[in-house]
Amino acid sequence: MYRGVGPGQLWLGAELARELTNSPVYSWEQHGLRLGYGGRFRGWQLRLEGAVSRTRYQGVNLFESTAPRMARRGTWQMSLAHRALRWRGFMPMLSVGGGITNSNIDIYDRRHPVLRMDVVRVF
Repeated sequence: MYRGVGPGQLWLGAELARELTNSPVYSWEQHGLRLGYGGRFRGWQLRLEGAVSRTRYQGVNLFESTAPRMARRGTWQMSLAHRALRWRGFMPMLSVGGGITNSNIDIYDRRHPVLRMDVVRVF
């Protein structure tokens, strides 16, 4: 769902993903929400996005045989580019972000920062 707000667009999305395998240990179902805003401001292209999701694995975990694994994830990302920096139809885009995963099994808990330089095609 998109909505114009000021010089940009605000979006909200929901997702349901499911992977079913022959082994229930590797089968999972994920529900999530995504919220973002992006637009062009005086030549700068800005995009902010955040997401939360919850994954439930069907089978009993290999490391701990007490309960199926559950994981909650949160991610965020900010991307910034300027059209004056394009060269031969390509533009560099700097992305900064991160995320956190909390699971009922401690070995799956983690935090991960992201710093990435993308090259995007300008049409």
